[in-house]
Amino acid sequence: MAKQFAPRRRAAATVAVLCMACAAPAGKPAPPDSSSGADGGATDAADCKPWAAMPGGTCCPTGAAWAQDHCAAVGPPECAATATDCAPRWCFGGQSADGADCALTAPDCLPVPHTCTDAELAAKAGCPVGTAPGLGFGCVAAGAALSAAATAASDAVPALPPAQPPRVCYDPGGDEPRPCASGEMGCRADEVLDAKGNCVLNVGTDLVCPAGFLPGAPLSAGGLPACAPDPAACGSDQYGGIAQVKGTVFVDASFGGKPKGTRASPFADLAAAAAALPDGGTIAVAAGSYSDSLLPKVPLDVRGRCAALVTLAPATKQPALSVSTTAANGTRLSGVTITGGESVLRASDGAKLLVHGVRIANTTSRALLASAGGSIAFSDGVVTDVLGASNLSTAGNAVTAEDDGSHVALLRVRISRAAGSALMARYGATASVTDVVIDDGNPTAQVNGLGTGINAFKGGQIVVYRVRVSLTIGHALSAEEESSSLTGSRVWADRCAAKQTGAPGGYGLLVSKGASAALAGLRTSGCRSAAVNVYGPGTTLQLTASALTGTRSHIPASSDGGGLVVAGGAKAQISSVWLSDNRAVGIAVTSAGTSLTAIDCVVHGTGAHDLHKGQGYGASVITGAHADFRRVRFSANRGSGVFVADKSSRLVGFDLVCDRTGPDQLPLPSGAGLYVQGEATVRMRGVRMSHSTTFGAVAAGAADVQLASLLIEDTLEEPASKDYGLGLVVLQGARVRLMGGRIHAAHGAGVAASDAGTSVAAHGLAVTDTLVRLADGGGGHGIYAAQGAELLLFGALLAGNRSTGVAADHAALTMDRAVVIDTQFAPLVNPDLTLGQQLADGVVAASATHLTLQRLIVANNARAGVLVNATPSGSLQRSVVSGGSFGVVTQQGTTLQKVDVAAYGASQQNRSGDAGLAIPPPPKLVTTK
Repeated sequence: MAKQFAPRRRAAATVAVLCMACAAPAGKPAPPDSSSGADGGATDAADCKPWAAMPGGTCCPTGAAWAQDHCAAVGPPECAATATDCAPRWCFGGQSADGADCALTAPDCLPVPHTCTDAELAAKAGCPVGTAPGLGFGCVAAGAALSAAATAASDAVPALPPAQPPRVCYDPGGDEPRPCASGEMGCRADEVLDAKGNCVLNVGTDLVCPAGFLPGAPLSAGGLPACAPDPAACGSDQYGGIAQVKGTVFVDASFGGKPKGTRASPFADLAAAAAALPDGGTIAVAAGSYSDSLLPKVPLDVRGRCAALVTLAPATKQPALSVSTTAANGTRLSGVTITGGESVLRASDGAKLLVHGVRIANTTSRALLASAGGSIAFSDGVVTDVLGASNLSTAGNAVTAEDDGSHVALLRVRISRAAGSALMARYGATASVTDVVIDDGNPTAQVNGLGTGINAFKGGQIVVYRVRVSLTIGHALSAEEESSSLTGSRVWADRCAAKQTGAPGGYGLLVSKGASAALAGLRTSGCRSAAVNVYGPGTTLQLTASALTGTRSHIPASSDGGGLVVAGGAKAQISSVWLSDNRAVGIAVTSAGTSLTAIDCVVHGTGAHDLHKGQGYGASVITGAHADFRRVRFSANRGSGVFVADKSSRLVGFDLVCDRTGPDQLPLPSGAGLYVQGEATVRMRGVRMSHSTTFGAVAAGAADVQLASLLIEDTLEEPASKDYGLGLVVLQGARVRLMGGRIHAAHGAGVAASDAGTSVAAHGLAVTDTLVRLADGGGGHGIYAAQGAELLLFGALLAGNRSTGVAADHAALTMDRAVVIDTQFAPLVNPDLTLGQQLADGVVAASATHLTLQRLIVANNARAGVLVNATPSGSLQRSVVSGGSFGVVTQQGTTLQKVDVAAYGASQQNRSGDAGLAIPPPPKLVTTK
């Protein structure tokens, strides 16, 4: 990167020499240039350059050159005033992407270019070529961050460091991420702040087994350890240390004597104990198995000795404990294991149930059910192996809250092997989840093999905090249907697989059909189909400080494996999100009415689809969707950094970087930083395409693209063929406007435009150091327009390119206030010719459909300065053509109107006709993505 802008500095020095000639004092005259010969031995006056020397020993005034018979102002006016600032300038106002006037100090304001007036040039308004307005009142190098310090005279753009996750900051003890202030390091998007103030990997929760439970062998290969009751929690006392006091009765299934409810003469079953406490109280339960179903009408506190020794085994389809009246509010259950039964812990009709230290295993349909306004608070417990029932609505949901006013609170809970959803809130119910682990959604269950983690459904609302969902089948988290919502922070969705049959699944987060989700600190890894899928009208997502990584394609359903998918009219906003190592597409935004705003995000390392091996895009905006990218980087993706296609699709971007885009694996491989086609619209300010493969950027098929402060640098050839490496390709009727840009070190051509209806209008564009094609050593054009395209260049610089600075082949060319210098030789490569010539021309027009050249400086191009071939009419006005072998060459029936042209210093001819100079063939272009 340190060497990349050397040609720009050399160009400035060359132009400065020309400017100094205009301002030189009078001296000894030199003979005027001949229209048909070489210099003829003209000598310089002491301080007057030859092109400014007048007959009679005087010099033309500042800003003028001797144009055969009079002094004339030539070149860009800004180059005449001073020797220290003669790069062309471009001027502008400001408009939003929607066309409203705006101030360019706002990041969402785009510059609207115009030709600088004399007053603006005198005040040094606008920006020099290759720079653009920043967010302050100065100009920054094209492609630099809009917020960079004003650097009007600098070409340097810092080299890109390796892509890293975005960083966010937290206040001490806080969980809400915020932008970091100057000097703050913060935490990566895949990290959170621990209790000691350190950044640690976001694993959702440190919980594996709650207090009172011990980890054992994993439930499945690569899964988490199963949690079994800790025998140490049982102690040595028969009743867990509960004393004989008023209001306490005792139960022991092994007691065979006459029961009195005392420690010495306990009841043998729970129902008898509950009946003995009509006013409520505590039931102390000794080791044993109990088949009762408790339906208390007053508050009870049922305390088992420990979950390792006390088992409640209700009959089939019966609960273990159900409270259905507010008179029983405050009923508690602790220290037991529950097996069998159906919906074994229930609260309804406004009743409240507290559950602590309980294990529920091998139950049918549901372990906990809060309905009809009931609520359950469950802490330090384990639920495992919840089986599906034949009724789909009760398909093995471990915890369910349903109906308005119902609520479930989970605190330090482990839920494993639920056949349906581990937690579902629906029909207006709510749930809160803190320090919860959900794992091993059961792939062998009945009823479609669900096994989803957390599901807000049909109006359910769930709040999550410090949660891990691992090895689910279906979705790790979901919010579905209107009014459903999922909110919270610090969640890890780990290895969420797809359904084995039926529709594709395996999402880390699914938000659909009018639901909403707002999460901070979501981390997904190893999911299938998509890390996050948001779809449907009215559906919304807000996601911040999150990492979506390692998604893989779902092969049976052939779904993609993307990071974030927004579709079907949904709307999403994401900030400080890291999307890495996903498949097919990092971010997909699709269909009319769909929109995404992404701020301070990084999309990295998207790979090809696991099945068909295509794509690998950083982002895709298609079929009428809209996207707004602000300070987003797309790094090391494949196929396209950003792909925009189809009528009404629209992308607005500010401070967007695409770097190291690699080729996809399709028959016509491409690795474009930006690819726009099919009547899509793009409006971006502050754009950098670095080290793309095959193409820096492509606009095709009636695309409408405006790019301000654009840098395309170091475009690489296609690896297999060693062909392409083009900077910007515009074809098939696309329209591109460039405002303050630089295209550097492309291969073959910096800009290649082709086809009728195609147009490129550039203000303040610098194209430097284009290299030859590695496939055959030819090309290296700065800008090449062909086959009916239109090229308009205002305030441009073309320096250090190969073959041609600017070429129009059966195309229209308008140039005003431009500098074309230092074009170097490259071989003519054309199978139809055997000339073996070297080309190095400043401006070439071959069979041009329109040609207007004015206020140009064309200097030090190795072969011809201006070469016009087979062009019936054109004009060259108020220009200097100097150096090289030929100055202005017209051949094969060309008619070129020359007004105020100073052609001087060519080694063979300054002005000549029919010199027999060869015309370069156009570069090979790709057609469609």
